[in-house]
Amino acid sequence: MSLITLHHSETSVAFKLFSSVLFFMLHSKLLTNYSKFAESHSSEPLAKSPDYTAKMKRLGDVQHEWQQGVGINYVIKSWQQLHKRPIDASTGSSGFLLPEAVEAELHSIAAHEMADYIDHLPLKKLAKAAKTHFTELEIIDKDTTIGRDPYEENAKEDLYVMHGHGTSELFSFLMKAIIKTSEDAIIAATPTYGLFVDSISQAKAQLVTFPLTEKNHYKPTTTQLRKLILQTNANLLKKYNEILEITKNVLSVLGNQKAIPQLYKQHAKLLTLVTKHNQLVYTELDAATEDFNTMLEQYLASRSLKTLWQEKLALPLCPRVRSYFHINPHMPFGSIMTQLEIERLATELEKFPDITVIDDITYYELILPPSKKRPGTFAKTAMQQRSVTLYSLSKQYGLAAVRAGIALGPKDLIKAIAHQVFMHVNMPSIYTQKALYSVFNMPENDKQAHIEETSTEYAFRRDFTLALVKGISDIANKTLQKKITTILTEQKISSKQQEDILKGIPGLKVVITPESGFFLLLDFSAFQGKYIGNTELQTSMDMQKFIYCLTDVNMIPNEVNFEFSKPWLRFSFCMPTIDILEAMLRLRKALANCTLVPVTELIEKPKGLSVPKKVAPSYQKTGPSLTPLFDKVKKQTKPSNAMKPKQHYTRSQENKLMNASNINPFAKLR
Repeated sequence: MSLITLHHSETSVAFKLFSSVLFFMLHSKLLTNYSKFAESHSSEPLAKSPDYTAKMKRLGDVQHEWQQGVGINYVIKSWQQLHKRPIDASTGSSGFLLPEAVEAELHSIAAHEMADYIDHLPLKKLAKAAKTHFTELEIIDKDTTIGRDPYEENAKEDLYVMHGHGTSELFSFLMKAIIKTSEDAIIAATPTYGLFVDSISQAKAQLVTFPLTEKNHYKPTTTQLRKLILQTNANLLKKYNEILEITKNVLSVLGNQKAIPQLYKQHAKLLTLVTKHNQLVYTELDAATEDFNTMLEQYLASRSLKTLWQEKLALPLCPRVRSYFHINPHMPFGSIMTQLEIERLATELEKFPDITVIDDITYYELILPPSKKRPGTFAKTAMQQRSVTLYSLSKQYGLAAVRAGIALGPKDLIKAIAHQVFMHVNMPSIYTQKALYSVFNMPENDKQAHIEETSTEYAFRRDFTLALVKGISDIANKTLQKKITTILTEQKISSKQQEDILKGIPGLKVVITPESGFFLLLDFSAFQGKYIGNTELQTSMDMQKFIYCLTDVNMIPNEVNFEFSKPWLRFSFCMPTIDILEAMLRLRKALANCTLVPVTELIEKPKGLSVPKKVAPSYQKTGPSLTPLFDKVKKQTKPSNAMKPKQHYTRSQENKLMNASNINPFAKLR
């Protein structure tokens, strides 16, 4: 490569300058030193190392460790094999089967329907059914119109729908449409879905987070949101200004101000705009950037190394906050924002014309009694044309394996998603389309009955779990207390033992009582700095590992939810109450063996425990799988031993199962 052809006499200086610019452009930002914590997997809380790169590194490490299982470091020898079966409290799947009418529709798919490719856009009848469904649920206003074909030029519907293989896929495709330049930012509250972080990273954007706190009832506030948007935009403007300064130095390699006056003049305009920018409207700055790139292309048209210089000197758009990712009801907190609260957020976000709201309402219908709140949506606010609503059938209707999600939004964004669907998977599965239509087309009374039955049962399982963790005195309803003690009595647990159990688990706390969903955040702060064997417990991953290894109860560590500073684990109470009871008894015993100082080995085994001979897991069902009570009980075929089927029960079936089991959990911790 020769720099003699360039208008500069000092080749060595130009080469050094060019090398530094090339390095900067290739890396887009200065390399960041990973924290000692992220590098060594130590137990130091990541709050001391808030760097984004370190958080991404730690998230990747935790996901890998969590998927691979736990190591021998967390095993106390006398506890190596205590339980005959694992309890999966990490699941996000429904505890109930799909409505019988929907199952019948899926079974009705004929062979000839599977033989041909079909339109990747939703069918007209699906769009019509979606309009009815979303109106019934008050997700949209009654007068909102919905279309199916965003490619139709003359179509002027308010919103359009596009289906996909779950909301995760739709979110990923939406990132490709929203992100315009490297370093664009997506804002979200933590904890959040760790799986979505990878889609943001793949789009070369960055995730900027703010914590939901007890002070604000674990809900985002307008003040919190506005402050973070302005702060993030200011930081990105500062970085962009640095790029402009470097570009100015490189321009001197191409020529002086007399040789290329227009480029220098346009560059000076950009510097002025960045300095005076209000962090709200970027229209003028974007136009000036495009003008600079056009002038640069014209100047380089006859130059040697045109492509190289065009690539390195062409300016990207100034990075900014492009989206606010909102989850309502929020998971894993289970907090609900009403329409009035959403309106306040929308009013603030409306001031930032480049921001698109991603409104995830996956748990919209799973409101747990006694709460009667209805979640609000951005589709009913002034942000309607700058928001995309993500809705799923996985949680409410037991269809997680079908991967049935749908996006509702303005024409341009739905068109972009539809293009990505076609280019990546050609079309959603016929099962996805059939499942969506079947649910949307159910009689409203049947849908309400299904949701009411499911939510009522989840509410009881939540309260049952709370009684075991916090103590039954935390539950004011006497009838509910009686139901809880009845379950323990049916398990042949004596009154004295019940009294001990229902005092709660010492040291363990619940972060918030959820109003929605089927998750409970357990707070292990009281166990930070303690030891299990010779292993110190600090992070939530430490807690997850030792509990899973010693008790076979698996939970989600907080790091997977992109929250690194608090030792919380997510416990799913969608399982039957008999499993919840056993999980908490195992957890109770394990936590009782935490010590203030490290010990190489426990001197004695915990009293009342026996170590059964290691046996292969059994795949036989212990009870029937049922849909909620308003559906008929289906006959079950004998399951294949290739996969252990998940247990689905109603309360009445659980009682029968527990009466038949006659197991005293205190006699042996299984």
